[in-house]
Amino acid sequence: MFKKILSAAAALVISTSAVAGGLMNNTAKALDLGGFLEEEMEKSKFITLSRGNIVNFTCTDSNGAVMDNYSAKIRNSAGQIVGIFIKSYKGDNEDFYKDNTMVSSITDDIEWEVPMKTFGDLVSPQVPVMACDYVVNTSPTSSISYSVYEKYDPNVKVVLSGEYESSECEQMKILATNAGETTAFTIPANKAGIFVDSKWSSRDGEGYYYVGDGSNKYFSEKDMIGKLKVISPKNPISELGIGVDSKVGLRSSLLNNLKYQSTTTEYVKWTMNLKDIFTESDNPQFRDDGTFIDENSVCDPKKDRKNTSTVVVISSGVCLTVAQPDANGNIEFYVEKNSREFDAEVHYRVKTNSGTVTRDCATDCKDILAGKEYLINIGVPNLPTTGANIFEVPAGKYSLEFTNLPKGYINPGVVTFDVANSNAIQYKKVSIKSAPKIELGDVNGSGTIDSSDASCILEFYARQSTGSTTLFTSEQESAADVNNDFRADASDASCILAYYSYISTGGTLSLKDYVKP
Repeated sequence: MFKKILSAAAALVISTSAVAGGLMNNTAKALDLGGFLEEEMEKSKFITLSRGNIVNFTCTDSNGAVMDNYSAKIRNSAGQIVGIFIKSYKGDNEDFYKDNTMVSSITDDIEWEVPMKTFGDLVSPQVPVMACDYVVNTSPTSSISYSVYEKYDPNVKVVLSGEYESSECEQMKILATNAGETTAFTIPANKAGIFVDSKWSSRDGEGYYYVGDGSNKYFSEKDMIGKLKVISPKNPISELGIGVDSKVGLRSSLLNNLKYQSTTTEYVKWTMNLKDIFTESDNPQFRDDGTFIDENSVCDPKKDRKNTSTVVVISSGVCLTVAQPDANGNIEFYVEKNSREFDAEVHYRVKTNSGTVTRDCATDCKDILAGKEYLINIGVPNLPTTGANIFEVPAGKYSLEFTNLPKGYINPGVVTFDVANSNAIQYKKVSIKSAPKIELGDVNGSGTIDSSDASCILEFYARQSTGSTTLFTSEQESAADVNNDFRADASDASCILAYYSYISTGGTLSLKDYVKP
């Protein structure tokens, strides 16, 4: 059974700008929760979390179409390879690849971890004590998936993901307590405690507790009002009951048993309104002043009336609080510090107007947590669906070296770009030009054969000789082999320089005829 969380709730809507699914114009947008959290959303505070420095890389042709069959190395300003972009097949998205040899924090994983402290800090100055995450799906056929509250640990990692449909929203709940909360008292091992609210002294009726068939232990006689009474009864503590001697006497066993603890337990004071505790339809519907109506009679835990007697008790650990509301329906009670769990009960007796019928009733709300609940909605923004999305790219200068391009395109050489510290998506697009028809010797496609072509061949030869990335397409490499020895090297450059000198002095032969053996 999931715990019922009761609190003065505050909803925090957190839009994460680094998850796939809803970023438009760099503005995070919270998802429609189908009215489930409508009231909380109205009083929500909007906070943005971001992984930062998100880069979308796309490689296109001169017509704007996404390129296929390419690869490009990414280098940082120190010349270190920090990743590789690869696009192999038509229709697939670009992949980002890195191995253990690459010194890089860059990733393309849309799931990432943040410490629980990220959410705990949002409730300041309240102090987080518990946390739970769950997913709300607002489709008509789906249900709400909860996780149980667990003890808050600021170092626990929370996985955020963008793999949600538009009907879903990941959420976090933080249960917090007041800053400066201190232990009110302790109860020794194998003992139990009863605390009677000091306001009980204003009651007309005489309150008491009993265990099993034991005698009534009156609050006033035992000097219990406004104090903790530690007991160790002979009878099982499960037989503990509560009663009032008044015009309409009340004697009732507890619905929720206290259980002895083998260790000393700490307790803290908490305050809640009866309307916020007894919220279920089958419970008494308390009014603003802490009263409710049954059999057309007013039941008032603050005092005994002509036809009614009413008592509210709170059970937590081995401590029973006999509560007394104030004029606004608020009660003070004590809860076990570590678990913060409690059960609430209301016991009452009503005599009908005829005085011939008496109605006894006891009802409860179980598994409640004492704290202020903060609901955090983690919005799911959109990422671009084309290109490669990479995250957490350190700010700085980067360069791209294309190591493979499809046939018929010109390698642009080294392409540089900057990455800034920003929460907005940074778009980096490289357009690759189609290679013109290349004639023998005209390796740069200028339409003339001259010393520039010779320089291009020498650069290609040098890169090839040192194992560096060559920048020639297959067409360029073929055009560079002017002496037809199946390689492009310094000899071909020399041939071009000689031919350039020849045509500059009036030569009319083509390069092919000029270099014929």
